[in-house]
Amino acid sequence: MKKEQNKQLEILPADFFKQFKTGQEFTGFMDALFKRGVEEMLAGEVKPRPLKPLKALIPLMFQGIGKAVLSHN
Repeated sequence: MKKEQNKQLEILPADFFKQFKTGQEFTGFMDALFKRGVEEMLAGEVKPRPLKPLKALIPLMFQGIGKAVLSHN
């Protein structure tokens, strides 16, 4: 894994880090990068399902109506 990380770091241009004038600017960039990375990883785990038409869902919503037994204790 470390070799892969080093290869990814080598892709950055030599003057990439010169854009950050302070540690605070660099930390802000790293925070945003981390947040985006986590969002992308989570998006990869969640696979959207095709939505059913509303007509197909209505019978499921009312399936148990009239069959429920109420108890008065």
